[in-house]
Amino acid sequence: IVGVIGVICFVFGIPASVGVLLIKFRRKVSSVRFRKKYGFLYVGYDAKRGWQFWEVFVMARKVLVIVIVTFVTDPFMQVYTSAILLVLALVLHAHVFPFTSDNMNVLEMASLSVTLATQLGSMLY
Repeated sequence: IVGVIGVICFVFGIPASVGVLLIKFRRKVSSVRFRKKYGFLYVGYDAKRGWQFWEVFVMARKVLVIVIVTFVTDPFMQVYTSAILLVLALVLHAHVFPFTSDNMNVLEMASLSVTLATQLGSMLY
């Protein structure tokens, strides 16, 4: 029971607490003190357009992949549901472009595309 509680707190608690932290203090993200303490969570994301909390979406995507691999027992369905998740992440990223750097946006798109191609390719075998 302690292990289950720990996993739930770790897997869901960290992304949720990061999201609450960044939304609660969204007006302070430009301050030097806040950036020194929490900048690793949002530096690089376009805070002017409000995407400083995009890391929460990235964490949630990773958690969902873990949930899919853990609870979906059929290997084909694991690949299929993971591919659907990756398509959704790819479309959402293409719509938002959350990074301040165009190169980072292109790299993230390439990363998601290659991961999706790998998932779809694994359906063949």
